Amino acid sequence: MRNVFRFHTIVIFILSTVQVVSGFALAVIAGFQNLLHVINEVNTSQLPPPTRVPLRYRGDLASPSLEMVAEILSMRERGATLAIFSLLRVLVGFASPFLNR
Repeated sequence: MRNVFRFHTIVIFILSTVQVVSGFALAVIAGFQNLLHVINEVNTSQLPPPTRVPLRYRGDLASPSLEMVAEILSMRERGATLAIFSLLRVLVGFASPFLNR
């Protein structure tokens, strides 16, 4: 009786392992198919005309996002927040060679 229980346990373990590996393989295959579909859609779509970037933002990736945060929070009129955003703009200016890589 003990050997039969052991045999069933080994068979269940092996079948469970096969199920996990096959499930992982199916997930990987589905991921690759989805990736190929997205790549084909991007390659076949037409690109929109490039947007014009104001001269003050060319090459600077951090300032537009900082301007957007300031505009969303609408705190430009307040003195303390204007000082904080000015300080942040100076810090971003110093870090822009590292941020724009």
